[in-house]
Amino acid sequence: MSDEAAFIVEVPGLSPEERDRLVAWGQKRFHRFHCRDGLAGGIFNRAPRSVNALQQLLGKNMANWGIERENVGNRGWLRLCTTAEFRTRLMGSDISKRWRRLAAAALDKATRGEVRKMNNRRKVIKDKIKRAKLRRAAEAFAALAAGVQQRKEEADARRSAKTALFNSQRFGLAVTSPCYSTEELDECESWAAVLARRVEHPPSERKEAADKRIIRAELEKAQVQTKPVVF
Repeated sequence: MSDEAAFIVEVPGLSPEERDRLVAWGQKRFHRFHCRDGLAGGIFNRAPRSVNALQQLLGKNMANWGIERENVGNRGWLRLCTTAEFRTRLMGSDISKRWRRLAAAALDKATRGEVRKMNNRRKVIKDKIKRAKLRRAAEAFAALAAGVQQRKEEADARRSAKTALFNSQRFGLAVTSPCYSTEELDECESWAAVLARRVEHPPSERKEAADKRIIRAELEKAQVQTKPVVF
């Protein structure tokens, strides 16, 4: 065929030294010559007299180099092919690498300014996203802190009201002194419940003495005593 300007030869089992010898011969004789994956081949500078003549020449050279072919019984071990098939089967990786390098260089040259602009836009977007995240985090933290503060204030108000209730039931004055433990305020709903709890969890003697002093002071200050004081 008129477009068969190259050839491929099957040479399986070559050692690295044998491969180098074959490549050195081929690169001097042909326009292109490569050897890989058990195949070798080249692109002709000029067409050979015949396939048989080329096959006999290569076979004799390999014999002279001491290379024993594993496929001696294969009469079709050398055949003509198109340059496209030669490039695909023997130069595929080299062509791919070359085109990747050329494409990368062209892209870098043609779009360097666009890449810089795109990177700048990305940076601006990332900065905006970062600021938005920080703002949302600050708002969430503020809302959480406000909720915690509100719950604390509500708990303090509830405990203050219970303190006044307990004192009113205890000695007739709705005052916030003496105070009670957090457990007593959270678990009890009346002074009677506090007394019942103190059977199992009695306060210290120091606490009881301090409460007595506070109660006397509150009664003297109010100058009233509506019912007997129960300590």
